[in-house]
Amino acid sequence: MKLLWLVAAAGGAGLATGLAPPGALFLGIDLSTQSCTAVVVDGRLDVVHRHSVNFDERFPEYGTESGYHAGDEGTATSPVAMWLDGLDCVLDELPESLLQQVDAISFSGQQHGAVYWSSEAARLLKGPQKGEDIEFVESELTTKHRMKSVRGLRGGLRERLVPGAFALADAPIWADASTQEQCDALEDALGGPDEVAKRTGSRAYARFTANQMAAVAYRDQEAWARTAEVSLVSAFGPSVLCGHVTPVDASDSTGTNVGMLHDRKWGTRCTEAYGAMPGVGGAEEFRKRLGAAPVAPGTEVGRVAPWVCRRFGFRGSGRTISQPPPSVFVGAGDNPSTAAGLGLAAPGDVALSLGTSDTFMAVSREASPRLEGHVFASCTQPGEFLALLCYANGGPSRERIKRDLLGPKASWDEFGRALKRAPPGNGGILGLELANAEITPVISRTGRFFVDQGDRVLRLGDGQADPSSIACRAVVEGRFLSMRGRGAALGVDASEGRVLAAGGAAKSPEIVQVAADVLGAPVYAADVPDAAALGAAFRAAHGAAGAGASFDAFLSSHGAGASSLDVVARPRHAELYTPDVVARYLRLEDDVARGKWG
Repeated sequence: MKLLWLVAAAGGAGLATGLAPPGALFLGIDLSTQSCTAVVVDGRLDVVHRHSVNFDERFPEYGTESGYHAGDEGTATSPVAMWLDGLDCVLDELPESLLQQVDAISFSGQQHGAVYWSSEAARLLKGPQKGEDIEFVESELTTKHRMKSVRGLRGGLRERLVPGAFALADAPIWADASTQEQCDALEDALGGPDEVAKRTGSRAYARFTANQMAAVAYRDQEAWARTAEVSLVSAFGPSVLCGHVTPVDASDSTGTNVGMLHDRKWGTRCTEAYGAMPGVGGAEEFRKRLGAAPVAPGTEVGRVAPWVCRRFGFRGSGRTISQPPPSVFVGAGDNPSTAAGLGLAAPGDVALSLGTSDTFMAVSREASPRLEGHVFASCTQPGEFLALLCYANGGPSRERIKRDLLGPKASWDEFGRALKRAPPGNGGILGLELANAEITPVISRTGRFFVDQGDRVLRLGDGQADPSSIACRAVVEGRFLSMRGRGAALGVDASEGRVLAAGGAAKSPEIVQVAADVLGAPVYAADVPDAAALGAAFRAAHGAAGAGASFDAFLSSHGAGASSLDVVARPRHAELYTPDVVARYLRLEDDVARGKWG
């Protein structure tokens, strides 16, 4: 990669290039559901170190499964103390020689989850003050995971902040499905799900933060009364390092049902609706717990606090005390940060994750939220958007077709060969395979649904010469036809950009060729490890570079992001997949969703 640093050109007439600060490193940290992961990149954006701690494995005393506790009636929470132990452990185990060179830091955090700060948080986050230093330094070291003496201050983040800094010991997270009552109340107050989607980027979802906040107020009024402010997970990490509660970025605010998609502020109508819900206490009580207004991508929210520098050995302590501590740039949710790590930055760019579930993410200059999918503000470029679709039937449906049509011992290579035997376009035959209930669109039933070129019901095996090849191609083409059509409804034209493909199915040359043909764009191999943490590191480096360079230009100038990936498929038969074919497939999905089938 080129060793370049982008700065604003004099008078704003373009970009100038210069050398990165000698030895500068940039740290990205991802606080996900199951782990805490750190990725360090250098001035060329090459990864120089990565380290991860799995919560279940490292901290069995918390009793989590996949990083959280599943409770009654759909609740899902994670211990905040466990997140602090994970962050403490990851930072403590990074080489001090690297930490001394870190110039800037940013975070990725699981979307929708939130931490509920108490009124004591402001004091405790500042670290030990005069008169309490000795007590804190000599406090008993209780963190069970630490097997060696610590550097800097004795005692970890948990010992400093738990329990006093938190109104809730267990944070509600994205897996929570217990707030449908609050979702219904929001949609009723605003005039329906379409109006909520138009304002916030998504219809009311049970896992979204504001619905969880209203549920906490109703179910646990003592905890609500103790809550001074609520931070999304992406702002929780920066708050701990900076020593004060930091604002959320605009992209993550649009995953709350109270952050506005277009003006990127906390919404007055939504705040009023939540304020009227039982236990909340009015709009003002709800609004003050949201904290500061969301900030733009690349905003510096502070520097690492002196006590944190001493604790971990960051610059600004010890022999580098004369140098300023690292800058901390605003965090982002894990989906937008993953997009940043993959280099998904230019409008029209699409990322596909083809695994157990199939996910479609795309950058757009336009936003047209619908009842299906989500539109978030971009975490890398003000004024742009990130559209997201998630399908429950990814790998399981392809697996079922492989097993039923090719045999229980058939390999994925055989699946690819069968797909290739059927001609592109599949002679007009379309198919939808549902091994599980679907979420895009919402379909509660399972089954196999195929139609011929005249949209008549087709039973596989009734006279077709090679039903297995027809079925393999139909389910693969169908997935990308759905993504193209439903993505277009959200404002995305994939043919304008690049398709970055990751996940198990993306290793199939036959499947990625279908993706290129249906979406009408070249497909790049993008199986990037720790993409969310890498995206945070890239955003930290971009923030430190200063104003003047778009995120996409910044990555390209360093040979990073999509520009560094290999093309694995180019469109060969895009002309076969016309808007009429896309419309036919969406009609098939919608007919099944409405129960019009069989």
